[in-house]
Amino acid sequence: MVDMNKYLKMGDVNPNAEVFSKSDREEVSWEDEFFHTIYISGKTRIEPKLDGKKIIAGFLQIRGIDYNLEEVYMIPYYKRQVLVKNEDLGKYKGAVCFSFADYDENGNQQSTSGFFCPPNSEARQSIDWCSNCRTQIILIGFLSDENGNIKKDKEGKPYNVCIRAERQKVGDIMKYFFECQELEVPYLFTEAPTEESLAQEQRYFNIFRRVIKITVDIVDSYYKDPEGKNNTRNAYKLEGVSELPPENVFKLLDYAEKIEDQIREKFDLSPVAMRNAKKIRQKLLAFQNSEIFKSVNPNFVPAGKVDAPDFLTFSEPTTPNLNNKTTPVKETPKAEDSSSNDNAGGIGGIDDIPF
Repeated sequence: MVDMNKYLKMGDVNPNAEVFSKSDREEVSWEDEFFHTIYISGKTRIEPKLDGKKIIAGFLQIRGIDYNLEEVYMIPYYKRQVLVKNEDLGKYKGAVCFSFADYDENGNQQSTSGFFCPPNSEARQSIDWCSNCRTQIILIGFLSDENGNIKKDKEGKPYNVCIRAERQKVGDIMKYFFECQELEVPYLFTEAPTEESLAQEQRYFNIFRRVIKITVDIVDSYYKDPEGKNNTRNAYKLEGVSELPPENVFKLLDYAEKIEDQIREKFDLSPVAMRNAKKIRQKLLAFQNSEIFKSVNPNFVPAGKVDAPDFLTFSEPTTPNLNNKTTPVKETPKAEDSSSNDNAGGIGGIDDIPF
């Protein structure tokens, strides 16, 4: 019998993972990236890195692979919700606090600031430091055709593609996640699940049961323009098109486990956030020395004391008990040209993946 806990980190929860410590990320060409970003182009433009190719607004782009597409197919093997707090840092806006949704033995989700993250957006709004923190959704998989045959590069390696959704597009992806939870598919981990284990399996693993078709949909914007402009937006539309056998689902999860270092190097912004936080050091220290911080994580020792009087008046709003959380909650990111070869390696095209 397969242990479900072995794979939880691929579907959102990693109770024992260490923070990826590499701070300098190697710059490579788009074509040579390990993960190729799928995104919806916001405006039509000429891309110099693609020898002047026109990127057309409203179409799907796969950075480093293909462009101006109406549909893309993916076999997912990893998903995660992360928390990112962005701040204005002079000439740019960057992450100053980040959580890769790792949980300690007590069920606490810790951020780079040392704070145990509030369990939902409502709780975050009650804390000044956390109020502008937002959820992002990361979805990673193999690029495929509509039949689930994995597409490979000239060296015969599968294309790994990803979506990093933020702001309104988080809801687009979550809508599909909720749909997957309702799938009537064979149990993965046991023939006689308990109510709790079944709910956990449906929440974390049903997303990996189908090939996904990705298209662009035009939907109402959450942010309405009084003059009637920009009241619609481009959204990701995800649809399941074919079911994968359970044995191929486990192959996908095993593959994700083997490349976890690459996943964390690409998507874990902890080193970036800790570096950027130095630019707002006094604000961070004020938070770390506040009573609300101490009440949630009394064992944390700040890296210094607040030495600017203005920061001593840091707001202390009330907050719910944030300890002993067990699971993350649902809540709530951009582009090149090489040919790909279809490979029919059985349903899902998993058989030829180099494990």
